Amino acid sequence: MPCACDQAARTAATARGSGRGESGNCARRQTVANAARSLATAERSAKLMRQRFDAGTATMIDVLDAERQRTSAQQTLSQSTAAMTADYVAIQKALGLGWAAP
Repeated sequence: MPCACDQAARTAATARGSGRGESGNCARRQTVANAARSLATAERSAKLMRQRFDAGTATMIDVLDAERQRTSAQQTLSQSTAAMTADYVAIQKALGLGWAAP
């Protein structure tokens, strides 16, 4: 069963000429939620790896790798949030609710 935001997503996709279809907006929300969970996991992993390094059971390479993964997860979350925000603006434009061109 499609979610409640699908009609608005279809309207915006039609107005933009995008072929994403009915589940685009809900898929973006799911992507942002998944990215947030991945970031939380990566932050926890980086913290634990730093603790292991301080205890002498991990190398600096391990710490740097965990930090790289955390940074990558942050970037993914930022990109996902930006894409969802762009979709929201497109929906608002398609519905005539603002963001008129100057």
